[in-house]
Amino acid sequence: MITWLQSAILLIGFILLFTERRSLYDAQAIFALIALVGVAINFYDFFEPTFSAVRGRAAGFYENPNTASKFIAFSMVAALPVIPRNLRLWFVILCGLGILVTFSRNSWLIWGIGVVLLGWIGELGAVRYRMISALLVGIFGVGMLALLFTGGLGQLVANSPLAEYLDSNTMARLGIGGDAQFKDHATDERAMVALAALEAGAQHPLLGNGMAYTREAGGWEHEFSTHNMYLLFWVEGGFPGLALYICLLFILWRHSTGVGRVLTVLIMILSLFDHNQLDRPASMIYLAFAIAHGQLARRKRPMETGPRQMALTS
Repeated sequence: MITWLQSAILLIGFILLFTERRSLYDAQAIFALIALVGVAINFYDFFEPTFSAVRGRAAGFYENPNTASKFIAFSMVAALPVIPRNLRLWFVILCGLGILVTFSRNSWLIWGIGVVLLGWIGELGAVRYRMISALLVGIFGVGMLALLFTGGLGQLVANSPLAEYLDSNTMARLGIGGDAQFKDHATDERAMVALAALEAGAQHPLLGNGMAYTREAGGWEHEFSTHNMYLLFWVEGGFPGLALYICLLFILWRHSTGVGRVLTVLIMILSLFDHNQLDRPASMIYLAFAIAHGQLARRKRPMETGPRQMALTS
């Protein structure tokens, strides 16, 4: 309760802070710095394991590889408008490499989706060639995801000097060694807790099992929570809890536009794989950015329509 109250206060506080255009621009510059520093520390942590709590996977100062990669992806999207247009694709690729060495598959996925969506709304490449840029960026993003999830990239890495820095876990995540990419301990664990969450939710579907049920000793028999925000809110809060989280996502969608809406889409997708979306204080900053950025953008361009806005704007 204390954690979530603090998160709500932070969310409101940063929305108020970001309502000033200059403050929002400064925040985007800071997001760019966060992404670049995060990438640099992740590279160091991969080649010289120092900070990560998970052997073989870079995490930098976040200690948790999934958290480190998520915030690089979020920062990449939020910061992109302040990056010079001729450097944006390089910035996105650099962020992708920083995410790659965390070996967080859900972050690989949201990075790829984010790249495709950023290309679609014309934030990558020259404005006059935005449709061509969107196509090329889309092909690039889908191609990279295909390499990652089919094991093609793993085969390239296995025959490179980087192979000496991999362990059995990271090799499996790259698809090295046969069909093991989605048959490791983490995948089995996620399937197990998802099934347990469905069973627990079915027992008390109306009001749930109570706040923190999946994260306190007691009825929940597993070491980890649901790895899924939708299941988390249903198990702990029943249908009202699930509706509350869906309403939050709807508010984000309704009030965001451009890169803010891309960020909202990534949050929606990541909610399928992560149960820590609202109890990390830094997450509230990105939610506040999505809302405030949309409001300021509409205030500045109330009548703007066109290819750049298309499906990702209201």
